[in-house]
Amino acid sequence: MLGLGVLTLAVTTVLVSAPVVSGAEEASVSQSAGQRMSYSSTDVFGSSATGGPEIPEGAGTPQALAPAVPAPAPVPPAAAPPSPSVPSASASQPPRPVASNAACSGAGRTIDRPAPAGSVLDTSWQQSRTADDVTFDLTGVLSTAFPSSKHPFVTGTTVAGARTCILGGELRGTIDPGLSWENFHDDYNAACVKVVALDWLQIHGTRCDGVEDGFRPQEGGVNLNRTSFLISGTHLSNVADDCLENDYTLGGVVRDSLWESCFTGISERPSSANGSWTSPEGETLTLDHVLIGLHTLPHDSDKGTGTNALFKWSKSANDLIIKCSTFFVPERSVNGTDTMAVPAGTVVDDSACPDRPSTIVWLGGGEYPAPTAGIRVVDDRKVWDDAVAAWKAAHN
Repeated sequence: MLGLGVLTLAVTTVLVSAPVVSGAEEASVSQSAGQRMSYSSTDVFGSSATGGPEIPEGAGTPQALAPAVPAPAPVPPAAAPPSPSVPSASASQPPRPVASNAACSGAGRTIDRPAPAGSVLDTSWQQSRTADDVTFDLTGVLSTAFPSSKHPFVTGTTVAGARTCILGGELRGTIDPGLSWENFHDDYNAACVKVVALDWLQIHGTRCDGVEDGFRPQEGGVNLNRTSFLISGTHLSNVADDCLENDYTLGGVVRDSLWESCFTGISERPSSANGSWTSPEGETLTLDHVLIGLHTLPHDSDKGTGTNALFKWSKSANDLIIKCSTFFVPERSVNGTDTMAVPAGTVVDDSACPDRPSTIVWLGGGEYPAPTAGIRVVDDRKVWDDAVAAWKAAHN
């Protein structure tokens, strides 16, 4: 193996409570591979591609990095939006538009390949100062830099550039699966990928197994309302806390991703140090063809072993939109059934999948113990397993 440590990058410009439905009634809920949105890394660089200050920081069997970078149907290339002026921290600022995948390639962008495919990194890859309009292509790069209190892949923590993209990258974390949630949170509080950026940021096709958090998008300050994000084609497993820690409540879209096993699905709950705020009216977090499954962790407290919840929400959180997504909840939360609710006011839009609507697979017995925003609930584990298998088949 090649131990690259912390890399100094050479930038190269490249031209290129609901009733439970029985399993028998709901066997068709799993998402088929034929309906999956997919596109390759070639599309990212092709002509028809679809596409601050430092912020303080607050296991399992690895699988192969998915080579595809999924996205919706191709759209004509468009110039990246201009960098905005930096607004003051105000809830009155309008929400940022989410850029398309096309913005990760094309004229005016720098494609930076920090390491060749096949490289293995045993320490954190850090690009703390990031220029504007850079796409970091980590396709085929493997990190084994966890357990650690440092993020395996991190950009923009000292100087945040505008419009940053991350393509690919794989983490295979190695850690004792018997460690408690408190061990992870106190000693290894790091995300697989942390990106601090202005205007917008994107993460595509990244694979992470065995880590404390999955993704942490940030914008360089508290409640600045100047950055949005797009995450697609990603696969997470054995995550000891949040699949997505969005505690700075950026608006954004998560699309066509399998977040297979996390203690918590998505967090939009600012830390006590950062306080609380009201996100701009109309700013949303959208889950579009996303699979999120919960798994259990032991605790040092009297909570025992168990899961948290799909959504760790707050009054500061964005409005939530759910489209054609599937969730797996094996049991009641160690933090009580009140935490298990789908956030009030959630919009469920299954117009693109009338035969396979958004679904919670609930194995805790009886009715799901909290409000679901009208999402269908089933008790058949096969529905989840089939949806996971279909996603993996569609993404090799």
